[in-house]
Amino acid sequence: MKIKVDKNKIIYTLAFFVCGLGSTFSQNLVSNTTMDAKCIPTGYGEIIKTESWTNANGGTVDLFDKKKSNKCHKVNAIPSNYMGYQPATASGENYAGIIAYYDDGSNNSTDSANNAVLHLKDGYKKYSEYLQGELAEPLIAGKTYQVSFKVNLADKSGRAVSCLGALLTSTKVEQQSNSFISQKPQFISHRIISDSLNWVTMYGAYIAAGGEKFITIGCFKDENFQAIKTVKPLQNDSRKAYYYIADVSVGPYVAKPDMDAVVFGVDYVELMDLHFDNASATIDPKFYNELDEVASWMVKNPGLSFFIAGYTDKTGSDVINDPLSVDRAKAVKKYLISKGVKESNLVTEGFGSSNPLVYKTKSRRNRRVEIYLYTLDTVSKL
Repeated sequence: MKIKVDKNKIIYTLAFFVCGLGSTFSQNLVSNTTMDAKCIPTGYGEIIKTESWTNANGGTVDLFDKKKSNKCHKVNAIPSNYMGYQPATASGENYAGIIAYYDDGSNNSTDSANNAVLHLKDGYKKYSEYLQGELAEPLIAGKTYQVSFKVNLADKSGRAVSCLGALLTSTKVEQQSNSFISQKPQFISHRIISDSLNWVTMYGAYIAAGGEKFITIGCFKDENFQAIKTVKPLQNDSRKAYYYIADVSVGPYVAKPDMDAVVFGVDYVELMDLHFDNASATIDPKFYNELDEVASWMVKNPGLSFFIAGYTDKTGSDVINDPLSVDRAKAVKKYLISKGVKESNLVTEGFGSSNPLVYKTKSRRNRRVEIYLYTLDTVSKL
């Protein structure tokens, strides 16, 4: 195996951080980033009451306003509103809300007379809303920018999805239908974002083609799209994957942004992953050759940092799984150090049974360690 690091692949990807980056960008090109309204919203789909923000298709994006009273007209209030309870981000500003996906398919039902399950056809399943913002000035061709925004799954969502991302364009996206936008985004995550407690920051870097003046945020469904049910006990199924969106930012690229948060899941360049036996943190010898090649490449690139993420399947409790995932990550770190990789270049974290690749209780694919390149310093030619 020869490791190839494609700089374009690094640039066009997203990383995720629970609670967000430590500071906002020094120069944010997004106009009206606070989503201040020209007049206080009083109903659904009122993003159009703000300057510089609008819908990118026939959907109707909601606006939630910190000025709204929680004692009346709760539809658009912060923190309590019609989709649940969510305080503003640390910036304390307004936020938007989108239906990223609506599962309008008919549920299977039972024919009591024949005691058989009726397999009904899926519904339309194409409704999706997109938030579109305008930049204060167009991006400069060849210049690297960093893009971020924060998302949170609303309490009353019945679904959570992957494929959230951002699209930068030189002209407005004005799709007439309310279905998924077909344009390919520069940033996309294939992780399912299901955190309904914390704001999750989505971050990426981008080399501008030149002239980009608008940013569109939403679900860009592709062949890797996934949706899971998130209905809570005693809660009606809204069938919506509904996300709050805040703190959208586009600014000059900083090689090492202030990351005071815990890395939640990284979609940067994945160098390799390896799998473990049940309840074990011992590396299978069949992965040694590939690990050796990864270690050799790391040694040749001492200016880079790497993230080692450990996971388990859902067998057992969190009391067992959480430390086991840490032990797996540490086992890989120890092996790489034994091959000459600097310890200071390796960061480990255990995530227990979260972020499963396969939604089964017991799965070897979920008992894994993933190794990522997660900084963008100079990469030596291989």
